[in-house]
Amino acid sequence: MYRHIDLIAFLCYYLYMSAETETVTFRDARRDDIDFLRRMCRAAVFEMVGQNLPAEEVPTVEEAMTEHELGVFVDGFGRDGDYGLIAQKNGENIGAAWYRHYERDSDEPPYELSIALKGEHTGNGIGPELINGLMQHAASEDIDVMSLQVHIDNEAGRKAYDRLGFKPIREVDEHGYVLMTAPTAPFAELK
Repeated sequence: MYRHIDLIAFLCYYLYMSAETETVTFRDARRDDIDFLRRMCRAAVFEMVGQNLPAEEVPTVEEAMTEHELGVFVDGFGRDGDYGLIAQKNGENIGAAWYRHYERDSDEPPYELSIALKGEHTGNGIGPELINGLMQHAASEDIDVMSLQVHIDNEAGRKAYDRLGFKPIREVDEHGYVLMTAPTAPFAELK
């Protein structure tokens, strides 16, 4: 009887500990990650905190890329000036962050970061790890400043970016986004 209870207790403890010690790994994004990046781009705009859209109003990935013009953030990923990281847990892609170089007619920084995680993986430090990795890489490529856009209703995102050193440089645009920037130099020291 006691052996049976001991075995059950051991198995419960083992399962609990193995669930707690699942590690998240990071790898460089590749051109063949384009479908995942497109899904993450759509999620960042239409599914993240603050959007509160009814499910029937969330566009498909293809609609998001074409009708909502989000393709500019991911299509042709792998061109000069692109870099990204994929977060994985147990071999499954759970999030991504990437940056691109844009030709701009304004004084806005030419490099812009995008990030998204699958919903159940938010709030546990993966996002900051992705951003730290991107910013370290950007610093190693002599990119001085990185920008990102965050929706005004995404208070948690704005606070997280602020903790990472991003500061608003342009207030709310017509779509409800704030442009934030951060220098990459402090991240170079994290290696």
